[in-house]
Amino acid sequence: MIEKEQEKLDLIANNRKTDIKVVVFIGKLTIKQKKFADEYIISGNATDAYKKAGYSWKSENTAKANASKLLTNHNLKKYIDSRLEEINNNKIAKADEVLQVFTAILRGERFEIKQEISPLTGGVVELKQPPAIKEVIRAGSELMKRYPTSAESEKMKLEIEKLKAQLAEEEDTTQPIGFTFNRGEADAEHSEAD
Repeated sequence: MIEKEQEKLDLIANNRKTDIKVVVFIGKLTIKQKKFADEYIISGNATDAYKKAGYSWKSENTAKANASKLLTNHNLKKYIDSRLEEINNNKIAKADEVLQVFTAILRGERFEIKQEISPLTGGVVELKQPPAIKEVIRAGSELMKRYPTSAESEKMKLEIEKLKAQLAEEEDTTQPIGFTFNRGEADAEHSEAD
């Protein structure tokens, strides 16, 4: 699909005429709308994005008003949201990625590259060094935080059972607080006092 869109863009670029207005839709956006959205994602400034997208404008206020109006376009908002989500998904490491790195460090599968000057040749030489013991221990302890040993797991189960027993005991010993109030007796006592 992207290749077809690029072919359309190339065709337009090669056949561009100043007196013909060509509008190409990418998905449900025009090329200018897509460029506006991309520029808006980069800068966060709608007015600048409007100008960089190639829209015509007579004054700063016109550009600002038209940019604000563009941001209300449903399809444009959907495109911006999906692009931002895609960017965030690619930026943030997932938990399994982090655990894989810790495991690789622990196993000595990841190396640190250091550059040194060779005394023989005088040139720069890259040396692969395994992780330092301190880093291996740190990676191991980070993994252990996420995967408790069977003894720790058993201890947690016993603590949970103990807490459940305490809650059950407290519920059994708790006496309901309350009293009954008989309005007729209260009225009778009150009228005798008068």
